[in-house]
Amino acid sequence: MLHYLKYGFEKETGEVNEDGEKVKVFIPGLQQNVEKRAEEAGITISSEVTLTEEERILVSAITQEEYFKILNKKKEESSGYRVEIAEGVFLDYGLFMELKGGDFTQFVSDRGLVIADLAPAEIYALTLIYANQKAGKTYGAILPYAVETPDRAGVWEAARAALRQIGMQDLLEIGPPYEHSYRQYFMQGHDRGFFTFIVPTDPGSQIIPGDKIPEFTTGMQNALQALGTQEALGAEGRLSVRIEIEGSVDDSISAIEKFFIDVKYALMSIGVKILTEDQDLLR
Repeated sequence: MLHYLKYGFEKETGEVNEDGEKVKVFIPGLQQNVEKRAEEAGITISSEVTLTEEERILVSAITQEEYFKILNKKKEESSGYRVEIAEGVFLDYGLFMELKGGDFTQFVSDRGLVIADLAPAEIYALTLIYANQKAGKTYGAILPYAVETPDRAGVWEAARAALRQIGMQDLLEIGPPYEHSYRQYFMQGHDRGFFTFIVPTDPGSQIIPGDKIPEFTTGMQNALQALGTQEALGAEGRLSVRIEIEGSVDDSISAIEKFFIDVKYALMSIGVKILTEDQDLLR
């Protein structure tokens, strides 16, 4: 979750000490890594110390570098399950494959298809069909971590339409506000959902006043919260994928809308072929 990525956490090593207690190690988060590097540069980070302008600029650079290290680590963890939708826009289905990789690969292979040969929209369409038919998911949640605007409303509607097309109930919640109302249900309620996170990773320039991490921005907060929530859902066995935007949402919005339109046609082509063998939910 966000707290782990931002502030670190204790992790069991699997070993037991001489007193029979489980051995734990502390995994540093963004805060600890920023503080360590700042200290190495001779800068003390404290609520009681005001940084000079020169120090602030250096700490800002350190914070951004450590933030992007977290993002890059997540990319590496996805292995080969990250495909480019358009320039700077990616479909990351690594956590989905971590939970259902073997079964999903077989599901695709049984229909004469190879994941590596498929376009991103086709892969996403197949994850929807698999989630609905094989994993028993009855609703899908579209979770964009971006400010809602009239220009973006059409994109979210296209995403919801893909869910309805295969007979899933659709839900749209703008993150992070949804976190306070729906997250607990998603994690602890009936395991009937499939979650699509839409996550811009541009840190932006809006600093969060009083945050424990100097120069920490709202863009960083939103992205890490999305990543943390997705990981928490995965730890509970909940299925999800992530559409990651490495830049301006507005510059990528047309590409994302086209992606979801392509998903619609993928469901009609690949979907019909698959569903004719099982059950025609598109009819």
